[in-house]
Amino acid sequence: MTKVIRGTVVTPLEEFAGQVVVEDGVITEVAREIFDIPGAEVLSFDGCFICPGFVDLHIHGANGSDFMDCDPSAFESISRFLAFHGVTSYLGTTVTAAGGVLERTVELAYSILSRQDAGDTTGFRGLHVEGPHVSSARLGAQDGECVLSPVASPIPELVRRFPGAIRTVTVAPELKGAEPLVRTLASMGVRVSAGHTDASFEVANESFLWGIDRVTHLFNTMRPLHHREPGLVGAALTDSRVYVELIADGIHVHPAVLELVYKVKGPRRVCLITDSMRATGLAAGIYTLGRLTVKVDGGQARLESGALAGSVLTMDQAVRNMVSLAHVPLADAITMASYTPACAIGLDGLVGSLKKGKSADIVVLNRELQVEVTMRRGREVYRRNA
Repeated sequence: MTKVIRGTVVTPLEEFAGQVVVEDGVITEVAREIFDIPGAEVLSFDGCFICPGFVDLHIHGANGSDFMDCDPSAFESISRFLAFHGVTSYLGTTVTAAGGVLERTVELAYSILSRQDAGDTTGFRGLHVEGPHVSSARLGAQDGECVLSPVASPIPELVRRFPGAIRTVTVAPELKGAEPLVRTLASMGVRVSAGHTDASFEVANESFLWGIDRVTHLFNTMRPLHHREPGLVGAALTDSRVYVELIADGIHVHPAVLELVYKVKGPRRVCLITDSMRATGLAAGIYTLGRLTVKVDGGQARLESGALAGSVLTMDQAVRNMVSLAHVPLADAITMASYTPACAIGLDGLVGSLKKGKSADIVVLNRELQVEVTMRRGREVYRRNA
């Protein structure tokens, strides 16, 4: 059936009053004028914003589940929860783990992706493998006992065995063996991000030549920006080709710095992420991230040491925070939550913007920027107060 969705359209690269026409899960027209289509279902959202669905490149879990539980029901639970918050595409993210947990997670992801068909509405697009090739000096909430050298990386073989399951890998570029690993993964079509790293400015710039084109949660778990040693932060901010992830919860990065990054990089190179863990959407308490114990209180997730351990942020809240805390125009905040992350993993031909021929992945936001409706491939997967 044809659907006509009316309201203030945020493509997100431009904003206007109009309508989006959807047929068989695909956008067939985005129009500034209002016109009727015989037999179409009309959905009018006066005073609301019709936006592309959000794309989260970095999420470990939510609603009590984690992708490394190695349980299909965890994927299903997280997917349902994400729909409540406007996310229509996402990468399940791993942590540095013991034994064969990573292999089992990749195998399960491959199995789930292999079963998807044209009508799939889960939003799962593959994995972001964060670790095990991280710096012991910048662990954050990674398990130091399970860190591996890139020299002995199992990841290329996993990519070969389970094609399409791994879309992104985070690597500390200063580690021995990082360069050949990055070059190998890039040649296999896997996007590589620098993170959990003590890399200098020089090493960071060199790694961009190997194939690294993104920075994992900018500022967090990396050498701080210093006026005489800019480090990875300085390298990323001054290279217009490099994407950066930002956790816009106002905790991981100060609101003034969120605004600064937006002004320096622009919306086409900033990817809003949540880095959320299994406690997201649940009450304060004690939870786990991998083998590590995490205390969640006051909207913060921390290890016993006090180090931040992911977040309990949702993507719709990240958008609201960029608008209210970092003073970013709504269209640009939406761009950073949808179009830019889609570009960062090569999915912009399919999702991330409202354009003829793309998947009808749509989120409707009210004037308070709360989610009213989420559609994946033209099917409603969430409606507020339904």
